[in-house]
Amino acid sequence: MLRRLLHPTTIFCVCMIALCWLGVAYLVRSEYRDATNSAIERGDAAIRLFEKDLVRVLRGIDTILVLLRTSYEANPQAFDLPTLTQKVKTDLQIDTEIGFATADGYLRQRTDIELTSPIYIGDRKHFRLQAETAEDRLVVGDPIILRSTGKLVIPLSRRIRAADGAFGGTITGTIDPSFSEEFSRTLKLGPDSNIGVRDVDGSLIASFGFKTAPAQMSSVVKRALSASKEGHVWGNGAVDGVSRLVSYRIVEKYPLIVAIGEAEHHIFKDAAYRRTIYVEVGAVVTIFIIAFITNILRRERLLEISNNHLDAALTNMSQGLSMFDRDLRLVICNQRYAEMYGLPIDSVTHGRPFVDILKHKHRNGLKLSDIPHYVGELTAALRNKKWLHAVHELQDGRSIAVTSRAMDDGGWVATHEDITVQRSAERAIQESNANLREVMEVMPAGLVIYDDQDR
Repeated sequence: MLRRLLHPTTIFCVCMIALCWLGVAYLVRSEYRDATNSAIERGDAAIRLFEKDLVRVLRGIDTILVLLRTSYEANPQAFDLPTLTQKVKTDLQIDTEIGFATADGYLRQRTDIELTSPIYIGDRKHFRLQAETAEDRLVVGDPIILRSTGKLVIPLSRRIRAADGAFGGTITGTIDPSFSEEFSRTLKLGPDSNIGVRDVDGSLIASFGFKTAPAQMSSVVKRALSASKEGHVWGNGAVDGVSRLVSYRIVEKYPLIVAIGEAEHHIFKDAAYRRTIYVEVGAVVTIFIIAFITNILRRERLLEISNNHLDAALTNMSQGLSMFDRDLRLVICNQRYAEMYGLPIDSVTHGRPFVDILKHKHRNGLKLSDIPHYVGELTAALRNKKWLHAVHELQDGRSIAVTSRAMDDGGWVATHEDITVQRSAERAIQESNANLREVMEVMPAGLVIYDDQDR
């Protein structure tokens, strides 16, 4: 069994199977690598586009807030928020609602409704941050439900300065958190993909696509942000069990982080389909090669059995057997053939010229004076008669009957039989008959001989 497994054909086929699966592995790896690179490129393009759109909205709302604040600070008594806001929104083509709160924390005016009484918002994060610092900056607050309308919004506030430079209140615009959903649908990110906006502390401001939106940023993204302000990282799916390629970026000039996650199963959907095709093709090729190997081994086993039977038959033949091809070279012979003529094993190997074997025979006692002449007569006789019978005499007194029969391919096969005993018996009979005739000739009386049936 081990010998057949180490057969060159088997080794070659095993190597072909190994190369086949190495090719499959290379193609699959290439598909997944290309899919990953494409997803990284898509994520990078999408995150930049999302950042650009978000910055456009933030900048537009901030512009409105600065203009309204300037108007209020110039003439607080004549400040008409709804009228001024409508004019500015029309000019900038930004859709937002504005609220004005005084330093005591009470909301005094809104553009979407007319307040019947002031509403306290002094506990809101976007108000407190403005009240606690003298820095003039845009504050993006956490999502809140407005006490005035009950709507869920993201507040953006600017600090109002009193005449003496002290804190004089806030002017606040709002963004609908669903903007992230609209952007996601526009990009067609695919199932289980998500999009999110967070402040620099990691608190969630807006999101879409999460089964359960995480309040805080994952540790994986935090580590990535500590190394670079933009890039990509594979999420671990700790939130909802869905692994995603997360592209992230810190928004320029705003304290915000945007991230887009594309689901792994969506990224590798086509690659997984092609992987299945490659594996199926590899399996078919493997099955074909295994079937081929099995067939080759089976045929070689049958040939080996046949050769063993032939060897056994040749070995146990009482006659010698030899076969030569058209080029007068030995094809096969049995052991009896070599023994008859006293030929050494190395003189009857495959491909040995017929003339060399005849020379060995001649040296071992074959009575053959002209070898080239004999070879010419033999080949000519085989061409004409297809078969030839001859008796070779050896110097030790043995007689070998050789019957040669031509084959269709130009070679011939010959049987060699030791007929020494038979010829001795024939000579003995001939001598007995001769003696009997001599006796009969000198007898004075007649003699009749009958067989056992009286004939």
